[in-house]
Amino acid sequence: YEAVKELIMRQDRIAVTKCFCAAHQQVRETGCKQPLEVCIMLGFYADYYVDQDMARQITQKEALEILEMSEAAGLVHQFADTEDPGAICNCCPDCCGGLRVLKMLPNPAAYIVSNHFARLDAERCDGCEECVARCPMDAISMTADEIAEINLDRCIGCGLCINTCPPEALMLVSKPEDERQEPPPTNLFMRASKEIEGTLKRDASE
Repeated sequence: YEAVKELIMRQDRIAVTKCFCAAHQQVRETGCKQPLEVCIMLGFYADYYVDQDMARQITQKEALEILEMSEAAGLVHQFADTEDPGAICNCCPDCCGGLRVLKMLPNPAAYIVSNHFARLDAERCDGCEECVARCPMDAISMTADEIAEINLDRCIGCGLCINTCPPEALMLVSKPEDERQEPPPTNLFMRASKEIEGTLKRDASE
């Protein structure tokens, strides 16, 4: 969550649009009641979506408010695996195509890029089960002693269990250095805004 906020504060062009996955589920009448206008576009992508009447421009303050609202609603922050991502999706675990498929797997943690995982201080856990309900991957269960237990094969490090834990028994922990992954400068799925705009300027000058 802190890293996502830092990303927002580096942006000068931001827009918000409806979540495609949630909108699709609503059309199928299988959607949930989670907030719909939660996908944040950045840089070139913000300009493009606004130009196409698919999004509205917002300020950094509004973007941070959307992040906080999404966090409270139990949505998962996701963005393209690049140093300069063009969008931040705040994904509903019940509607997001990617999260729904991920949840079906026995080991979701092996298929998602995350440098963190959740850790429990068992002595502070009061057995309220709030984290069990919040986890989008069913990574948390209760032991016979009514203490939360985390399955690290399922934990994707999203942090949703952390901020609603009443006794503050949960925390996000960084993975060991040899397991951490740094995002590449760009990727084919969603090229960096600077890269796209540089290409457009070269094409225009030619």
